[in-house]
Amino acid sequence: MGSWGIKPQGPLVTLLSASSQMMMTNQKSVNYDFGFSAEAVVKRFLSVFLFLGGLLAAGGANAAGDIRFATSGSNVVVTISGTVDPTTLATIGLKTGGWGYANNGYENNTGHFYSQVQCEEYGGLFASSSQKLTGPGNWGTGGAYPFYFGVSSPTGGGFGIDASNKTLCLPVGYVAGGQLAGTGTLRNLSLGSLGLTPGVYTYTWGTSSSDETLTVTVVPPPPNRKRVKR
Repeated sequence: MGSWGIKPQGPLVTLLSASSQMMMTNQKSVNYDFGFSAEAVVKRFLSVFLFLGGLLAAGGANAAGDIRFATSGSNVVVTISGTVDPTTLATIGLKTGGWGYANNGYENNTGHFYSQVQCEEYGGLFASSSQKLTGPGNWGTGGAYPFYFGVSSPTGGGFGIDASNKTLCLPVGYVAGGQLAGTGTLRNLSLGSLGLTPGVYTYTWGTSSSDETLTVTVVPPPPNRKRVKR
């Protein structure tokens, strides 16, 4: 019948493809009183199934979490969202100290953020390669002295990431695949003073065939709007 512009994947799509070819061959010249042919009906039917199949396939992919730094007025707000599966990470235990933010120039040129709420820590520098985070050690050039800043107004169950020590901290009791939601505020600071460079910093863990992903996203600040004097 000619190419449809797609490559069928999986037994369901293969069966649909074969069946639709037979239907189009046998009914191509048949027209109904509705003003369209059987071929058009089959094509529409097949396109819907392919679309649904694509959604199902996408749903099977590993979901990703995100820790995001974004300017909000005179502050920088850090949020965590998305979903992750920490089951392949080494378990360290409850994180109860060392809260705050640092990025380069402090604690062995690292980038780390922990909200001021307890969280369960995973990974670790001495864990095997598949049981710890793999990714960059910091998120920019580093800030001016002091390099360590406290976090205020935390919400959610607590979260954090230490890029140098290859650890991830998640809310206490977090279940793999659950929705993440939490915030922390770095007051009276800018992305520049924190030494953050806008961009997406990706961390992975697990086996090569099923890596889990978490990103640290630094959102570019909004442009300054200068008032025009009249």
